[in-house]
Amino acid sequence: MTDSYYNFSLKLDKIEYLFKDPEFDLFRPQTESSSGIERIVNQLKPTSLTEKVRTTILLPNHQLSENLEKSVVNALQHYCNNKIENISNDITSLRGRGIRALQRGLLFLAVCLVISTLFDKIEYLPILVHRFLNEGFLIAGWVGLWYPIELLLYEWGPLKRQKQIYEMIKDMEIKITTHS
Repeated sequence: MTDSYYNFSLKLDKIEYLFKDPEFDLFRPQTESSSGIERIVNQLKPTSLTEKVRTTILLPNHQLSENLEKSVVNALQHYCNNKIENISNDITSLRGRGIRALQRGLLFLAVCLVISTLFDKIEYLPILVHRFLNEGFLIAGWVGLWYPIELLLYEWGPLKRQKQIYEMIKDMEIKITTHS
């Protein structure tokens, strides 16, 4: 069984532009304004991330050196490991915020349910006011859970996707060659 690859070519004027944005020159037509790594990330965003990544970096001949490919692989792995660690910390922080928000939300829901039940027991209020207060507190309590639920169910998804992208980049095959 052969591995399937997502092939990507990256033309850079300098190897430094793999990690930093190219210098903007007002008098020179410039096709790329973002770093090479940012362009790779943007290319991988819409993919399913089921294929391995193979990137060919095209550099001017004077930019090539003997151990450049090995240095680039090491630098990319170091960069991606830092990104992955930062994203993992963000996910952990987000889950902690979600749990704390859920605790507050459940407490708010409980208070609203008690108040709603109290208004349900009051018989001397007009029926419209009675329903408004009873159902209003019930709805407010459930609305108080929206944010915690959003944090715990949905907010971490884009971060997990970003982490997967950096894991793919970390393990990608790199070939460095010259362009004219």
